[in-house]
Amino acid sequence: MIGEQTLSLIENVVVFPAERNGILPIWPLIPESDRLDVPLPVKDFGRFLAVAQTAAPVGTMNASQNHLALLLKKVVGGEIAYSAEAETKRLVFRSGTVEVPIHAAASLSRAVAGLSLYIERFFQPDDVLIIDELEMNAHPQAQVALTEFIAALVNAGIRVVFTTHSPYVVDHLNNLMEAARAPEARREELARKFSLGTTSSFISPEKVSVYAFQEESPEGEVTVRDVLNRQTGLIDWSTFSRVSEHITNLYGDILRASEGEA
Repeated sequence: MIGEQTLSLIENVVVFPAERNGILPIWPLIPESDRLDVPLPVKDFGRFLAVAQTAAPVGTMNASQNHLALLLKKVVGGEIAYSAEAETKRLVFRSGTVEVPIHAAASLSRAVAGLSLYIERFFQPDDVLIIDELEMNAHPQAQVALTEFIAALVNAGIRVVFTTHSPYVVDHLNNLMEAARAPEARREELARKFSLGTTSSFISPEKVSVYAFQEESPEGEVTVRDVLNRQTGLIDWSTFSRVSEHITNLYGDILRASEGEA
């Protein structure tokens, strides 16, 4: 866990906790006195939402912000913004002519709403974003697009720390690192095969670190391993592959049992 003292050493850090989907629509309704007992990441996200509601957008967005906002719009199929009603100033999701309150939007839209506010109102190179469960509630295709978006965010100068349990995220991060090594003349053509269609998602392995946390004992002892091979520039995803192999083998065992084989 990242404690309050550790966070205080980082100049500008924004935390997007796993509870963000639930906190997003109800935080303004929680009395100030009750907010003291919530976990630090949730409290930090709540403060972020409170500041975002009163903060003006950063003015004319620069090229990086505009590009990232467009990519995030592709990920969720719309935009997240505050309603035009000055009295309520509620967060909404817009897609074409349709506008719904954020609490009624798809879970993916709620999960990335904080990112949308950050890009529009707080974006500064060298900021640190901490995202718990990047792929939360996202369809595999959306997980792929989110991975590309995070890579583009890093390439724009934002430092991102995220947790994941998704083999799709790990596999696609390998794709993005390998694509960064493609000849310059082939990258635009290659980018068209990706979800967001941009070379800005191709990321050098030098900008990536990947660690696996493995529980070693019932007492909770955990081993942390660096699983990014610096020679190949690829991630060792054996943590996930072992589970996939077990499921495949188990299906074979079930078929044999159903057919009466030993």
